[in-house]
Amino acid sequence: YKVVRIEDYKLQKAYENDQTFDLLGHDISDVLKYFLEDGSYICVRPSGTEPKCKIYLSTKANTYDEALAKIDELKNNATDLTIIRQTVPGVKDLPVTAKILIEEENCDIVMALGMPGPMEKDKVCAHEASTGLINAQLMTNKHILEVFVHEDEEDNPEDLKVLAENRAREHAKNLIKMMYHPKAMRKEAGTGVREGKPNVGPL
Repeated sequence: YKVVRIEDYKLQKAYENDQTFDLLGHDISDVLKYFLEDGSYICVRPSGTEPKCKIYLSTKANTYDEALAKIDELKNNATDLTIIRQTVPGVKDLPVTAKILIEEENCDIVMALGMPGPMEKDKVCAHEASTGLINAQLMTNKHILEVFVHEDEEDNPEDLKVLAENRAREHAKNLIKMMYHPKAMRKEAGTGVREGKPNVGPL
């Protein structure tokens, strides 16, 4: 695919259609981004400890199947990605890990996956984790996509597994749209699109 835009965070410049633009609202860092005509991009930065370059797009997973579904969806829709997976003890550990990925690993976006239990205390923990993820977004000015599947959303374990996989895939598609095709997201506003469950249609 052809490179259609280059962003240089060290020079704070973007290059597109033979024009040069200033990059606003970004920290100065030794990072290059190459945006391709299919909407994918390659983000390159030097390693701080080894003589090599690294390519990043981040993800997080609480269950193995959800991680595989999301990683598969990302690889099918974007190329040349290095996906960072982090496993945490519980959902309340997700916010700080997401913040670390953004601030220390230079990730542009994070998916936080979790499966809270059915008890009231589990729901309280999930709410606290959700609040923490919102705060982490505000602190880093980066998107963190919360992908929670509650154990009591389905009675049948097989149906729950299908729901978890579908929701992970749908949110992975949302990630691609947010990064590469934001206009596609605008077209879906008010159409009743649901992640994991059947769409309910427009009002």
